[in-house]
Amino acid sequence: MSIKILKTGILDTVQDCGRFGHRRLGFGPGGPMDPTAFMIANTLAGNDACAAALEFSFPSPVLEFSRDTVISICGANFQPSINGIEIDGWGPRIIRKGDRLSFKKNIFGRFAYLAVSGGIISETILGSASTNPKVPIGDRCGRALMKGETLEVGRGSSTHVSGKFAAGYSIRPKYSEAPTIRVTPGPEIESLDTNSIEKLEEMDFTVTNSSDRMGYRLSGNLTRLPESSSMLSSPVTFGTIQAPADGNPIVLMADHQTTGGYPRIAQILVTDIPLLAQLQPGRRLGFKFVTSDHAAELLTERNRDLRMLALASRNVLK
Repeated sequence: MSIKILKTGILDTVQDCGRFGHRRLGFGPGGPMDPTAFMIANTLAGNDACAAALEFSFPSPVLEFSRDTVISICGANFQPSINGIEIDGWGPRIIRKGDRLSFKKNIFGRFAYLAVSGGIISETILGSASTNPKVPIGDRCGRALMKGETLEVGRGSSTHVSGKFAAGYSIRPKYSEAPTIRVTPGPEIESLDTNSIEKLEEMDFTVTNSSDRMGYRLSGNLTRLPESSSMLSSPVTFGTIQAPADGNPIVLMADHQTTGGYPRIAQILVTDIPLLAQLQPGRRLGFKFVTSDHAAELLTERNRDLRMLALASRNVLK
């Protein structure tokens, strides 16, 4: 089975859960910007949660399918439609041979995910098929998909959906136009003056136009202590909040570098990364400190819910 790209969007890429275990070589994990929506989409399509799928923004691609299959669309709401008829996201949907999938309008969000039963077939490099525009490896050497290109899809197990089914709201990320995002203190939190530490929970920050898959720069007003300027480069990860000297925090995202020289003042919870990832430039957000134990509990709960969703999906996909 294949999917033909009739029209491209702004940034259409193949992603899986990421390229782990190669930071010593300078390769960050990459993967989806909204990992929770990505894994839910795959689960609803009957795939392993980390199967290769399509990540895209708006304007979005127009796709044509070569045979009947089951798809799922999660993440941002770009008003998906099949042959011009609007469909809902967050659930498995049947698409027929020759059908065209398109997206009419950006209702909310920044990244959406299309999973297809069987998963997208793409070259695996260092254990992953994820596309990183800054790393020219794999089938497309880091580039986005092109008009006229064809994506091959693995042999899916599902061509029928038994009844109406969707992921419950309890498992979906709690998206908001102005979210409060939970964080734990970073190793260099004390590099900020006392007033700035308090500001992290008291003030609103704004996503700026200088934001992409590598990092989101926020407008803020934080002040670093003078001695923090001598910090050596240290390991960073998805969701690390850095404090440059100009007072405007940078949040490292999916395609982040492996080390950084700015103080790491906080770390966004894995469960809350989707809330930031889906914010367009100009949107506001706040932060709230929680304990590491609470962060671990929330992650355990999310993973449990994904396992339960996988069990439920098997009963409706035929």
